[in-house]
Amino acid sequence: MTSHSARRLTRALLLTVLTTVGVTSLASSAYATPNPKISFSDIAFDTTAVDVSGGYATVHVAWSVTDSNPAATSLSGAVSIQELDGGQAVGPAQVLHFWLPAQFPPVFNDPDSTIASSHYTSDFLVLQFAASTNPVWRVTKVSASDDAGTSKRIDGDLADLQVTGATVDTTPPEVLMFVPRSDQHNVVVDTGSGVVLHYQTVIDDLDTGFWKGRVVLAGPGGTRLTVPIVLTTGADGFLQCGLNELTITTDVFCDVDVTIPTGSPSGAWTVDSIQVTNNIGLTRRYTGTDLSVQPIHVTRNDTVTASDFSLTPTEVNNWRDGQTIALSMRVAGAQQGLSSVVLQQTGCAANTQTPAMAADGTVTIPIFFAFTEDCTVNGIAITDGAGNVAAYGSYYGLPPLNLATIRTPDTTKPVALTAVVSPSTRAADDPNHNVNVDITVDDDGLSPLSQYSVTFYDANGISVGGGSGGISQPPPGGVVHLLGVVNLVPGTYTAGFTIRDRAGNFSQYGYPNMPDNPAPSGPLVFTVVAS
Repeated sequence: MTSHSARRLTRALLLTVLTTVGVTSLASSAYATPNPKISFSDIAFDTTAVDVSGGYATVHVAWSVTDSNPAATSLSGAVSIQELDGGQAVGPAQVLHFWLPAQFPPVFNDPDSTIASSHYTSDFLVLQFAASTNPVWRVTKVSASDDAGTSKRIDGDLADLQVTGATVDTTPPEVLMFVPRSDQHNVVVDTGSGVVLHYQTVIDDLDTGFWKGRVVLAGPGGTRLTVPIVLTTGADGFLQCGLNELTITTDVFCDVDVTIPTGSPSGAWTVDSIQVTNNIGLTRRYTGTDLSVQPIHVTRNDTVTASDFSLTPTEVNNWRDGQTIALSMRVAGAQQGLSSVVLQQTGCAANTQTPAMAADGTVTIPIFFAFTEDCTVNGIAITDGAGNVAAYGSYYGLPPLNLATIRTPDTTKPVALTAVVSPSTRAADDPNHNVNVDITVDDDGLSPLSQYSVTFYDANGISVGGGSGGISQPPPGGVVHLLGVVNLVPGTYTAGFTIRDRAGNFSQYGYPNMPDNPAPSGPLVFTVVAS
């Protein structure tokens, strides 16, 4: 083959390859998937105008979503509806959240919806009160995204609802309550990492609903902290304020948490002001004195301090009478003496909160300890005359104080010294069926008697009556009456009884099936004679 012929063959083979590649590329291009996208349509209210002069009205808003991403299996999004007055936005947008597959109302999916084509409707509440007599509610934004990374958002004048007969809202929100949360102590110890103060508030706006607010706290050294009160959207699409889910915004129960910055000096934090705004922008401001919110003291235990805590004695007999025990400590750094010592205790009560302080700083507080098993002091807060505070114990989130006094244990069973049936005989026709077992008991000075039971048995060991109930410890040598009610059938009967003390110790006597526990004065015999 000549060189010229070889070049022509090479050119022909190259052309064939290029042509084949081109055809393949064209074929691949023809079957390629276009870029996936989301689009919206059919965004509309079910009416273009509504009259609310007779009260609120409910309309429906609908929209459709298409998603061409074949890899998508779920979809979520939001629709924003804004009130306008003279073309100007008023208040916050009302946001409707939607999901596919459906998760939560108030948005409902068409049952035939798929990721490729889904359809949604929702109730929309139009209140009678507004910023003007003829406001407009407008769908201003729709957004959606799928789990395969495709998303879309559109903004604009997407759908309008004309409102007539509205009443102009002239009343700003009202703060009905602003208080420390029930688990918030009025003394908080900052160990160096900062602390969070917890408040709760109830805000009413019965016309257009609460929108937002802010709280200003005043702290030591002229410090000011401003914290917003905001409504957020929870995972289920409903509004919430703090951790509290809201069904309406006209009556809002809200958590407000205030973080005290790390390194803040010890001192009291008070509510300086509260400002609240409703959904058309009307605002009301309260000062701290308007609501009389209790101050919260944050301390580093760096001025006045206490140590050498003890609770004595560690064991007392309070089974029958209350006892006074003593809490002692040593206080240092107090300015202008002591103003108060507040104890947090269980099972006992302090008799004073304004104790005297000895020259060496020793303070002793009497505590009344009555009838409970133990007295435990788990929190101590001291305040000096200058208002400096220190706190200790597990009640304040610190190591336990290990201050406890217990009641003297009682494991001794009560003892019956004597026992007789009274009366020992009755006639069958006697209208009085009451029969006592009268006992005397030994007294160990600890737990008193608290309960009894008595049972009468026939010759076959079958119960013919008895009774039970509470009893009191008699004085030394006193008699305890164990009351039973007996069927007066002629015959001879025996009795058994149980006595129990307040510690749970019990003794049993005279039962037919307990020959090793006879009655203390011999068999308890009761006779019923024929009429």
